[in-house]
Amino acid sequence: MKAILLLIFIVNFYMYAMDFDEFKQRAVKNSDSLKSKKLSILLAKKRADFSQSLQNPTFEVDRSKFDDERGWRISLSQPIRFLGVGSDLELLNNAKVDEAEANFITLRALFNKNLEILYSEYVYEKSLDKLVKEELKLSSRLENITKERLKNGVTTKAKLMMATLEKENIQNKLLIQQNSSLEKFLNLLAFSNLEDVKKLDAKFIYDFSTSHIEQNSLNPLLLKMQKQKQRSELKAKSLNHTIKSFEIFGEYEDEPDGDIARVGVAFSLPLFKQNSKEAEFAKIEATQIALMKKAKEIEQKVKVRYLKNSISILKQQFLSLKEQLKKQQQLLELFEEGYKISKGTLLELIEVKNRLIDQKAKLFYTQKEANIKQIELNFIKGRYND
Repeated sequence: MKAILLLIFIVNFYMYAMDFDEFKQRAVKNSDSLKSKKLSILLAKKRADFSQSLQNPTFEVDRSKFDDERGWRISLSQPIRFLGVGSDLELLNNAKVDEAEANFITLRALFNKNLEILYSEYVYEKSLDKLVKEELKLSSRLENITKERLKNGVTTKAKLMMATLEKENIQNKLLIQQNSSLEKFLNLLAFSNLEDVKKLDAKFIYDFSTSHIEQNSLNPLLLKMQKQKQRSELKAKSLNHTIKSFEIFGEYEDEPDGDIARVGVAFSLPLFKQNSKEAEFAKIEATQIALMKKAKEIEQKVKVRYLKNSISILKQQFLSLKEQLKKQQQLLELFEEGYKISKGTLLELIEVKNRLIDQKAKLFYTQKEANIKQIELNFIKGRYND
């Protein structure tokens, strides 16, 4: 009994096909590149805390000797930021954290987009697998009809051999197609870093009957550029401070000829204007990013228009192909019936069968192309940002 239960468990394990939603969740969770990029956010936060903390005070003590007399000195100094520098530095650090988060969102969105494209390619190849198997059944049926005709003396051995060769060609075609679908499956597993997945559902993610809600999120690439621009602008602002900090110090000396106490302030003189030059560089960088962002916005508006039109055309093609497919199926049935009663030739039947298979292949290709274009549109519309 235990052996039977174990066998059932093993069969169920290997027969279980994971659906794409579960596969996608596992892939995102398991991605080392995403984990690494997420650590960049933590690193940016740690660096922000470090740069905003006060610098440690400096303590000095020394001893001196003058002939037979001795003295000593102690000093303490503390760097302090000028008013406004700290708040500007905080804004800059927040912008750096925001940029790190935008970089992560962009990488995750690209990961989801590429994962869905690879999956769509896999689904297409698996659909062709089923189609070639269907074609093999049709060819076997055609061969059986030809055998019956040969028994009844209404055809020749040459025609039977032709039907058999047609079936064997489809068998070879199936092996090639299965290898192609296996390659797409392994490419998908390699990208997702989920080598333990044995079987995966093969269903197109999007269909023509699905109504897609417009997403108002910013495209991840534009979001990334926006955060880069903000960081450059805030960097320029923080560098506009001529003097960022000063140092308060105090000293006490015990010398043979008397005691000396000192209190003072020290700061660097901005003679060479390094900060203003760096601020100018940051402003130029912000302007450059703004121009690139504007160009990208125009490019993506055009691309959205193209993708929407393309999806609409593909939908019309899909509906037209479905209608034609019904007629092709009816035509094949008529030719089969005719061939059985010696009306029509083997070549005509093979040609009608091939047209039916080609029509179905076009249907799958149209679905694949529409899915890939919908994925591209989803990415531009920011649907993969969350």
